[in-house]
Amino acid sequence: MFDGLILRYSWDADLKNNIHYYNGWKSNCCWKINRRVVLPLPAFRWDKYSTKPHWEYTLDRAEAELGDIEKALNYLDNGETDGVNMRAFLQAAMRTGQTRNIRLKYFTVTFFKKGTCHLTFTNERLLKKLNIFGSQRKGWLPKGYARRKYEEMSAEEQAVIESFEGRESYNASMMESEYYLFDAGRTMPMLEG
Repeated sequence: MFDGLILRYSWDADLKNNIHYYNGWKSNCCWKINRRVVLPLPAFRWDKYSTKPHWEYTLDRAEAELGDIEKALNYLDNGETDGVNMRAFLQAAMRTGQTRNIRLKYFTVTFFKKGTCHLTFTNERLLKKLNIFGSQRKGWLPKGYARRKYEEMSAEEQAVIESFEGRESYNASMMESEYYLFDAGRTMPMLEG
């Protein structure tokens, strides 16, 4: 899921284009999930003669793809955020013709006629935890991330921290390292199906 949100749909500055499926969108980074991410996710079709969208079988696809993102966030959230029935919220949007700012558990989604979905994360603290988790699993962050003071790191490690979040944010991460550093060994709540 992390790779899908950062690498698959990121924008390549060298190409100076924004081609669907090949090099992605400017709002997507190739190293970190931003607050807003654009995905190719058509959830409805537009009638030529109507201004209202018609949700089709793609509602299932939207629910599946957005559900995968929600499951990953559920895993990192430790059950701190109240659940939301994604299908019910998407179906309510379908009935009313709403395509913008559909509020789900961890993010809002807006579907556009061109077949894209703009996903905006509403819990920035959890988004930061997701970025730390994904970056650590890729080996992109120093081994002692949030366990060692910034001043104790090598110049190379400090440069990585500066690129990832900056010194001030890193110090805040250190203060809350118990939250931000994911421990897969502790008991986790069951994930919703």
